[in-house]
Amino acid sequence: MLKLANDGVRFVFEQATLLLIVWSGFRGNLTSKLVIGILIPVAAIIFWTRFMAPASPNRLTESRRIIAECVLFGGTGVLVAQRFSSKLAIVYLIMITINTILDHALNA
Repeated sequence: MLKLANDGVRFVFEQATLLLIVWSGFRGNLTSKLVIGILIPVAAIIFWTRFMAPASPNRLTESRRIIAECVLFGGTGVLVAQRFSSKLAIVYLIMITINTILDHALNA
């Protein structure tokens, strides 16, 4: 039951992460809009689908997935702090950290 609930929350966080990256990108100039607002989210979706998704045949090992999550979620936290608010970034990072810890603990 807890795993199912955490998986649902995880999905929402993954979507929110993409939305935050896009939103951050579109708060800048044209280059920022293209790179951060479009290219990075597209690359993240492709990477996540190929190497992070539970059903992926090419799924990364546990330790490599944790590193990839730190890069993606941590980078999003930095973008949120720069483009919006450090308080929002801290809340986002605390929530995603708790969810990630639960995700890896419940899948063990």
